[in-house]
Amino acid sequence: MLRRGSGKLNCWLGKQRGKDSSELSRLVAMERSTKLLMVLLVPRPRSACLPSANGKHFVQLAGIGLDAQAVKETSVAFKRSFGPLSYLVSAAQIASRPPPHLVIESKGAARIEGSFVLIGNGRLYGGPFPFFKRALIDDGLLDVVVFKRIGYLDIIRYLQDVIFSSSISMPDLEYFQTKRVRVSSEEEVPVEVDGELIGNCPVEFRVRERGLRVLAPI
Repeated sequence: MLRRGSGKLNCWLGKQRGKDSSELSRLVAMERSTKLLMVLLVPRPRSACLPSANGKHFVQLAGIGLDAQAVKETSVAFKRSFGPLSYLVSAAQIASRPPPHLVIESKGAARIEGSFVLIGNGRLYGGPFPFFKRALIDDGLLDVVVFKRIGYLDIIRYLQDVIFSSSISMPDLEYFQTKRVRVSSEEEVPVEVDGELIGNCPVEFRVRERGLRVLAPI
């Protein structure tokens, strides 16, 4: 039996207080973690840029040349059978052909000639790959990557190099940011936005700053 004032009772009470304090600390830590998780996961309103190609709005990406040609030549049945791999198969078949001649014009920039053009509103291309290194969805600018007069096989090699490097500094590539850019060609060159064909060149891209409201975790 433990009596008040006895050493055993004081020791037992001390242990109980220690347990209670430890349990309270764990509960406080769990509550703080839960609140932090809720802050991170609960979507908050955010403004983003809204780009367009010949007046048609898109969200993330546009391509003129190789990837648009792959979209054009990949049948629905082939996509159902092979999924995203179907585009790679189509691109490999297209790679042996001569690329088109594109003319890229932008206000405040020199006229550029190229074989393939990608335009981004965010950093990613082809899934989780950070391709447009300086892109922000709310900076009011389009990120433009021009593959200069090189063949499709070289373009595919460069795509791999750009995806897995931290910057774009290659002699056959031009990377710049702008609010407006026009791409033209004397050939019939397809244009795609967010994986959807919208026609052929010429095409003019513009961006409306804060033109889109999105919900996203902070």
